[in-house]
Amino acid sequence: MPVTYRFVLEKDMEEEARNRCSFCSQRHFSDRCGNHVEMEERKRILTEKNRCWRCLLVRQPGHNCSSRKCFYCAQYGHNEAICTRP
Repeated sequence: MPVTYRFVLEKDMEEEARNRCSFCSQRHFSDRCGNHVEMEERKRILTEKNRCWRCLLVRQPGHNCSSRKCFYCAQYGHNEAICTRP
């Protein structure tokens, strides 16, 4: 499922320029990645890169991220970049 609806949401552009996308490593928020828009592809990339589905950080021994609510659906257990809410 493409995630094109996310491009219309405004976020702090200065903060965005400091971030690296977890999927393509370019300078934008991971949930705004236009290079990898299909959800299954994003999940595959996170798995291949050994990244956490909640915080998108690389899993290290003892990794235990604090789960927060998804910005788009207000549910726990996943990051905004892999939210399935249309």
